[in-house]
Amino acid sequence: MMSRRSKGDGAVQDADLGAPPGPGDRNPGLDGVRGLAILLVLLRHSVVFAGVQPVSAMDGLFTAASKASWVGVDLFFVLSGFLITGILFDTRANQHYFRMFYMRRVLRIVPVYFLFLALYFTIGPMLLPASQEPDLSWHGLAWAASYLSNIATSVSGWGVLPHPLRHVWSLAIEEQFYLVWPLLIWKPSRRGLLALSLIMMVASWGVRATVLAAGNPVAGYVLTPARLGPLALGGFVAIAMRDVSDRRALARVAPMVVAGMSAVVVGILYVRRDLSYLDPVTQLVGFDALALLFAGLIVMVLTARPSSVLTRVFGSRLLRSLGRYSYAMYLFHQPLIIGLAGVGLTAAIFPPILGSMWPAELLVFLIATSATTALAFVSWHVWEQPFLRLKERFAYR
Repeated sequence: MMSRRSKGDGAVQDADLGAPPGPGDRNPGLDGVRGLAILLVLLRHSVVFAGVQPVSAMDGLFTAASKASWVGVDLFFVLSGFLITGILFDTRANQHYFRMFYMRRVLRIVPVYFLFLALYFTIGPMLLPASQEPDLSWHGLAWAASYLSNIATSVSGWGVLPHPLRHVWSLAIEEQFYLVWPLLIWKPSRRGLLALSLIMMVASWGVRATVLAAGNPVAGYVLTPARLGPLALGGFVAIAMRDVSDRRALARVAPMVVAGMSAVVVGILYVRRDLSYLDPVTQLVGFDALALLFAGLIVMVLTARPSSVLTRVFGSRLLRSLGRYSYAMYLFHQPLIIGLAGVGLTAAIFPPILGSMWPAELLVFLIATSATTALAFVSWHVWEQPFLRLKERFAYR
């Protein structure tokens, strides 16, 4: 880790605080955070396609919470900003800095992504309901394959891609971020990078405000300049955690930030009766509150004592396994959930339990999660691993 050490008792305190992962390392707790993020995304989409209306107060609460679980994407953004910035900062003195980063990213991301597209455009018509069949035109394939679907969506709306493929907008944002961020990280000082991250957050808010004023909330949600806030904040935390005194400060304030921003998010949900990602209040207040909440959570996970509840939860085998397979799960989950709904597997086929439909919705969520995990498990071991082994040729030094 690139940080200075304090003297005396501070060394013990620093050890208690833990440290961010080095290049190529895997932090078990962060795998668990990634697992939580994919569960939130799956909950959102499994309930959206559940096909039922709330019939009780408990149903209404469950549905509202499920619809708000799109925030899992923002958790992915903060975590990506943290991990990628840390890797880049720690390796930027290497003469092969750019080649190492881009080749490792390509090997991790591209093979399974294009496997997904190939399966979707070849097998999709046989498995998906007629109303959700893939757009087999070159137009639709080009937007998805070029990682530019978010730009097309910001201009033309969600209909630019068929529903089972619309979720790739978030991957487009991350790839565009990966393309530019290594160059910005390369030369500035640590303090300069902290300032740059904060400037990016403010600028991102300004872009959202501008597109909202122009009447385009979809662009405020999917356009990369409007969504740099969580990525930049993750980067800020990564840089700050590489200094002993900054890490202490973050560890002290993180619980208060998580509590305060949770209250802000709940307040928006209460006042607006929803946490819609297209709502101006959510975009101008909620997005940054969520970014701060998730950044605080990451700090708490990294600095938690080994015996703490937080460490046990996010270090659990279940969440860590889901985190490992989360990328393929994210790719495959939406077509799979729509396919299951197409053959009739929705909450509507189950009877109410004690006058409530939320148990049926939860069951559908568990079935969709199990099926998606199984598919991602096969993808990881059969398809992804051979490419991941090639990353050894571009090992971080």
